[in-house]
Amino acid sequence: MTVPVMAGEFSRPLLKARDVMTTPVITVRPQTPVGEVARLMLEHRISGLPVVEDNGTLVGIVTESDLLRKASGPSPLQRLAWLKPEQAQELEQHLRRYEAKVAADMMTRPVVTAEEDTPLRELARLMVDRRINRVAIVRRGQVVGIVTRHDILKAFARSDEALEQVVRNLFEFDLAGVDVRRVEVHVRNGIVHLAGRVRTRREAEVLTSCMRSIDGVVDIEVSGLTWEIDDGARAARR
Repeated sequence: MTVPVMAGEFSRPLLKARDVMTTPVITVRPQTPVGEVARLMLEHRISGLPVVEDNGTLVGIVTESDLLRKASGPSPLQRLAWLKPEQAQELEQHLRRYEAKVAADMMTRPVVTAEEDTPLRELARLMVDRRINRVAIVRRGQVVGIVTRHDILKAFARSDEALEQVVRNLFEFDLAGVDVRRVEVHVRNGIVHLAGRVRTRREAEVLTSCMRSIDGVVDIEVSGLTWEIDDGARAARR
């Protein structure tokens, strides 16, 4: 079950795990049979299941990739008489999954985790750096949500109207040091267009930087933004 994301939850410039995660999380126990793991994935249309102890402590995760390794049969490395250390480790892991009967035999561990307040951008970096498709969200060792690559894309699903409202909220509450009274904003296809005039070049630079910090913004167009005083700051124009 996926908790729907309400419009108000996307009103912040910096989205966090709690804004997009799937909850509650379907889990399995270490002793859950492999067949039951596969059935749950198919029934709920999910590609990964956290493995938890009876007290809810996260100990591993079983994914479609783990099941595919089991279905692929014995590794061809078994036919080699001599193996490099890394090949031997790969073979051991493959055989463990191929011979698995329960979740504990095939699960991946340790699990990459994050907390509910982890920024979406940090989760995206984790997925890219670790080459994984999902991050378990935990609270005191207990799984409270799952964020997948699909969930990360929710940031870019923000409508132009929603992004424009985020920008206007920033103008009103978070840019006290920048005079934005003469700045107009329009968002088209995720691109924020800024036009008008600020006091200094530095203000234009700060304004542009703030716009880039908004999750879901595709790009910034500032060709229509000018300033009264060139204070020597790095140009905000591209």
